[in-house]
Amino acid sequence: MWFPAVRSRGMADDWGGLHAGAAQHPAFVANLATLTTLLSWTLRRGWSMARYYFIVDDGRRIDDESGTDLVDDQAARDHALQIIAELRADASFANGRADMIVMRDGDEVFRIPFAAVQPD
Repeated sequence: MWFPAVRSRGMADDWGGLHAGAAQHPAFVANLATLTTLLSWTLRRGWSMARYYFIVDDGRRIDDESGTDLVDDQAARDHALQIIAELRADASFANGRADMIVMRDGDEVFRIPFAAVQPD
């Protein structure tokens, strides 16, 4: 039976699997240590994602039906600012007369006026 020669490319062989020396490779060991630390920290903290809903209110309410899972309120604020900037680039929201209402667990977390965000 004929098999192609396996040439070392970092930590993987030609088929995408790890070769025998990969576990000794410094990058592999460092990444494994980082992942182990992150997993340990995550389990201790009880880290979970919350579902945020991004609602546009410009006189008529445009609901976010599915929501987005995010780590915390700051991540939700960043996401809202990105959405607002993209919507402001659209002619229908260019006047900035709308608000982004961010909800979590049925409660309003914060409200950002479109006028406070520059369009992309």
